[in-house]
Amino acid sequence: MNDNNLVGIHTREPTEFKALSAKGGKNSGKARRRKRDLRKLLEQVLSASITDEAARTELQALGIDDTQGGLMLLKAVHEAGDNPAMLRTIVELAGYTLTRQEVKQTVKGEPAVHIYLPDNGRDSKHE
Repeated sequence: MNDNNLVGIHTREPTEFKALSAKGGKNSGKARRRKRDLRKLLEQVLSASITDEAARTELQALGIDDTQGGLMLLKAVHEAGDNPAMLRTIVELAGYTLTRQEVKQTVKGEPAVHIYLPDNGRDSKHE
């Protein structure tokens, strides 16, 4: 990178500074609108009812809304048993925090630190 080619924003001409600022503001607005639209679409998808009767009865038996969002949550909880990343996501959505070691212990059901001591035959001489 050539530092001579870098021109600070405040060392530019006022008209150029204003044009660049306006361009950045317009792009920021586009990005905000795009995120807003994506959030609305996600809300629509999550609130849609499910058509699979077996899944619907399972959700209703558990007292969970029979929507796509409820089904996704149920699947995420089922998968969290084997997937530390999914467990962390669910825990964070619930408003809790876990350390990396707690996640490993919760998922595997055993201590997070493992020490592998191979049987190399040297210990039999000392017994």
